[in-house]
Amino acid sequence: MSEQLATLALNDLAFPHPEEMDLRRVLVSLRKNDDQMSAFLRSWWTEGIPFAFKRKPGEYERLRHWLAQRFNISARSITVIGSGRLGYSIVPKKQGSPFNPTSDIDVFAVSQELFNKLKKDFERWMSDFSQGAVTPTEAEKKYWTENQRCVPRNLAGGFIDASKIPARPRYADAQRVLDIMSRATGSFAKSTEHGKIHKFTLRVYQNWGAADAQLKVNLSDIINRLDLNGGSL
Repeated sequence: MSEQLATLALNDLAFPHPEEMDLRRVLVSLRKNDDQMSAFLRSWWTEGIPFAFKRKPGEYERLRHWLAQRFNISARSITVIGSGRLGYSIVPKKQGSPFNPTSDIDVFAVSQELFNKLKKDFERWMSDFSQGAVTPTEAEKKYWTENQRCVPRNLAGGFIDASKIPARPRYADAQRVLDIMSRATGSFAKSTEHGKIHKFTLRVYQNWGAADAQLKVNLSDIINRLDLNGGSL
């Protein structure tokens, strides 16, 4: 579909929380329209007040400021994506599941310094694990080998999920980040749409270039699956 038609589709898309069926239609129109895909990611996916805070937008800004102070970064570098952003998931396997009291709220931050700290902790953990210097709990066993395999690829793409590093004193920066996110859940969950959530999660990007590139990869995969599934999220 041409760039002009993709632009028209975006013009008709409600902001900031479009209806699910409208979004399905527009996402298909964005396929192979790189500039319009970037426009969607900027305006609908990373900016504006998320659905999870639509009744209390001031609390969303308070959350950003609270996290920014603790991570020593700009509040502008912190945003919410996922079902907490739109009000439903666009990940195909979740089939448009609505944001609900058991949902996570996915936060991402852009910071070279924080990325480097988490990267260093992950590499220390991976070395410890490979040498048998640290052993997983029963709950951790099924994740550690997978994290050892996939996180280096994520690091090469310029991002890391804080939860992929064990919250142990030896990995002090990761432990601190995870503690901050846990405290954020305790402090801000009651301000969200349903008054409760499962937890806040955090992904850290090295820079905005890495964030834009990975978000585009993720969205392209979603759009391709939409086509294959006949328009089903």
